[in-house]
Amino acid sequence: MAAICTVNAIACAPAARVGPDRDDAGWRSYPSLPDSLPPDPQPLWRAAAGRAVRGAPAIGSSVVAVGTSDRAVVLLDRANGQ
Repeated sequence: MAAICTVNAIACAPAARVGPDRDDAGWRSYPSLPDSLPPDPQPLWRAAAGRAVRGAPAIGSSVVAVGTSDRAVVLLDRANGQ
């Protein structure tokens, strides 16, 4: 009976957390993003990027990268969407 209790205690022990330490610096801001958005933001351009965009875009200073459901990464010019 003691062996069963020992096995159950080991199985219920929390797993060790692996990964980097917590970053207390806060969220990083996007380059050249204004501090506040206008009350009625309007799209600047539209672009075809496959069947559907999956996940959040990665925004750089001149390029926007998006992943698609077609398993492709599409790079768009941030100024005009081409």
